[in-house]
Amino acid sequence: FDAPIGYISFTKEHFKGTDNPEEWREWWSGKDVELVHFLGKDNIIFHAVIWPAMLMGQGEFNLPTSIPANEYLNFMGQKFSKSRGVGVTAEEILESFDADRVRYYLTTVAPEGRDTSFTWEDFIQRNNDELSDVVGNFAHRMLTFTAKNFESKVPEGAEKSEFQNEVLQVIREAKEDWDDALDRQKFREGLEKVLKMTRQGNRLFDQAEPWKSRKSDLSRCGADLAVLLELVFALGVLLKPYLPTSSEKLLSTFVSCAPSASDALELLGTENILRTGCDLHPPGIIFPRLELPEDGSDQA
Repeated sequence: FDAPIGYISFTKEHFKGTDNPEEWREWWSGKDVELVHFLGKDNIIFHAVIWPAMLMGQGEFNLPTSIPANEYLNFMGQKFSKSRGVGVTAEEILESFDADRVRYYLTTVAPEGRDTSFTWEDFIQRNNDELSDVVGNFAHRMLTFTAKNFESKVPEGAEKSEFQNEVLQVIREAKEDWDDALDRQKFREGLEKVLKMTRQGNRLFDQAEPWKSRKSDLSRCGADLAVLLELVFALGVLLKPYLPTSSEKLLSTFVSCAPSASDALELLGTENILRTGCDLHPPGIIFPRLELPEDGSDQA
């Protein structure tokens, strides 16, 4: 009984030293509060039965809105264990790898529906095959082509075409699916929607064949490229909750061309957000390919 009570008492304790020591009540009794409990499957009974029953009996505080319970994340096929030396700490993994690469992998293997396992081989492969080869390659491909053919400026071009409408629809659907997944606390699913959008972007770039149209119809080439840059911008916005540092690096490309990510979020896919003619600032390679360190980190 005492552990869940700590959630409220810790909040109360936090606000004791502030200008409004009673503000803790707004977090636990406010009408607009959405209370979500993230936990492992071994704690379901406490958060789904015992704790709500205590709150109902007390009558003052909000009940949980949602209780997303995960299965177990194992390490190399075994349960994490400090005593047996099975696992890796955040401090240890961050000595060799960027935090965003770790955040990405932990999201892709999140045990939302079944037990999963952290393995070094899978960590490297997913980062290289997905972040480097899909996400990073698409952004680099788009920005490099723009730099070479349009002086790193958002191109101006012809009137909207079916192709441009198709790209905007891809962005709009990805954003709607991403919204829905995050509202349901399905973070892995939300990330998968972003990857799907990126793969579609690569396909649409190939479909447009701008390396041909730049010679035959530069105006059309510019219009197609401009709307594909909208997809690169959307990629930076939708990755922000997952990869904050890498997202900011990608979004810095558009610092003089677009509103902030928070202001642009609801506009994604509904219209062209980027200002034509403005300068882009390509960030270089965002996701270099990874290799395992030589210190034996592939061992449990």
